[in-house]
Amino acid sequence: MPEENNFNRKSIEELIQFMERNKGHFAFLIGAGTSKAADIPTSKELIEEWQKEKYKREGGNLRNKRKFKEWIKKKEKEMKKGESRYGFWFEQVCPTREERRQYIRSLVEGKEPSFGIIVLASMMEQGYCPVVLTPNFDDLLYDAFYLFLEKRPLLINHDALAPEFRFTGDRATIIKLHGDYLYDNLKNLGDETKRLTENMEFALNECLREYGLIVVGYGGRDESIMNVLKKADPSYGIWWCTTNEKSLSEYAKEFLQKSNNFLVKIKDAEEFFTTLWSKLGVQIPSPDKIKERAEKRAETLRMKISERKGKAKGKEKRELEKIEEFFKYLFKAGGFYDKKDYKKAIEYYDKALRINPRNADTWYSKGVTLYHLGKYEEAIKCYDKALEINPRDVDTYQNRAELLIIVGRYEEGLEDAQQSLKYAKDKEGVAVALMLSIVAKTMLDKKITEEEKYRKLCSEGFTTTWDFSPLESWLNTVDIPKKKKDYIKEIIELLKKHTKI
Repeated sequence: MPEENNFNRKSIEELIQFMERNKGHFAFLIGAGTSKAADIPTSKELIEEWQKEKYKREGGNLRNKRKFKEWIKKKEKEMKKGESRYGFWFEQVCPTREERRQYIRSLVEGKEPSFGIIVLASMMEQGYCPVVLTPNFDDLLYDAFYLFLEKRPLLINHDALAPEFRFTGDRATIIKLHGDYLYDNLKNLGDETKRLTENMEFALNECLREYGLIVVGYGGRDESIMNVLKKADPSYGIWWCTTNEKSLSEYAKEFLQKSNNFLVKIKDAEEFFTTLWSKLGVQIPSPDKIKERAEKRAETLRMKISERKGKAKGKEKRELEKIEEFFKYLFKAGGFYDKKDYKKAIEYYDKALRINPRNADTWYSKGVTLYHLGKYEEAIKCYDKALEINPRDVDTYQNRAELLIIVGRYEEGLEDAQQSLKYAKDKEGVAVALMLSIVAKTMLDKKITEEEKYRKLCSEGFTTTWDFSPLESWLNTVDIPKKKKDYIKEIIELLKKHTKI
């Protein structure tokens, strides 16, 4: 094993100076560590989860850690030569391709780009780094372009690369190097493995011929990628950012012995990109700009409907007139809501619902507006309607759970909180669901099993836009023992400290 002091170490400051001197002449290779802030697990975390799942399926007891470790060692002896641990354990719990596809989909569904990913997208758009390569299965970087920059980068999968492809730097480009992270265990695919490796080698070599490479959130365990990197000798060098050099693969440690490769210690990917935003002066879109773009898109939609209505005849024209009127009422309702004229907003939400009573978002918006008018039971009925149409909406379940608790229907509030937990995809959603569950159980004098998970989650980094004032107002007036009231207040405060300012 290479000695740690053989690495050519550089500081973040030295890396930033390199980036300032060579704007447009470096690319990024980002791994699962960059998606961690969006609550997408790393390959290491997935392997650990699959091991536990497989062990439980075989009747194992996870409390006996020694037996569990022995079982893992014995099980991994079944691995074929050259087979990755990721691929092996993935197939153990999801033996078919469709199961693996559904599993991956469940991991990325509903996830949104973190601040760090938005910074990276902004860097690409502003010409700092024209290319990003990634083995990640999520589309967070592409989503950051679409949602916050209103741009569409060139997105190329490893199997779509043509021999004549060249990096031009004219357009931000994302290369998806799926490697061992797709749905199949690549080491078992014969000719397809060879073709995939050739495409990855082509993309990486083309990239390294043109650019230096900055590696972030990647441990170097994908042999198909590391074999290419080991042969590379880019003139701008390779800068490998890591939170813990001991966790790097043996491939990466060997690779980092080369004179033109540098090791940079970072705290985590999010802090790294935040530092780049600050030190490089990367421009990210302001909230006002994002809102302005959204309003322009809404206006464009109205224009498209109006244009089509002008060309349509008969039944189609009548339907388009209804759609146009529906959006007109929603727009007016939203305007009155923003002005806090809630009664007038309700009037226009009702007009919109008379045209389209099957729109869950409108029922939800009406429920929120009724809450502001203090009409809790009516608001609950609106949430009932919304959930009849869209029975998987986390926000609606949580809003209804809160109001059910406030009006004293604790058992129903608990059911809604626990239902929202099934569908919550991010830390904020899970934390709110756990908070509401704990509050409801406290009022019901039920055993609380969620507290440890909730406290651990609240010790992690995330932000929330949840409005705590309804629960706090209720807590100030509800007639319960002081000890119980103080406990609920503490539970609320744990999440409240994450409020987005």
